Amino acid sequence: MQETARYIEDLSEQLSDLAEQCEFHDLAFLLKMASEEARDAARAHAPPTVHLECSVTYLPSP
Repeated sequence: MQETARYIEDLSEQLSDLAEQCEFHDLAFLLKMASEEARDAARAHAPPTVHLECSVTYLPSP
């Protein structure tokens, strides 16, 4: 599902650029919105990531 969303994101972004070049501004805007929605969908279906934090405490030498 994530792969499909990323494909839709990429394709709609390219179509938005093409529409903008042809001065179809409203269509370019809608395709850009579709691209952003697909990006959000891809992120929502992404596997969880793990963030590790590490802290070090230095003790004085005896």
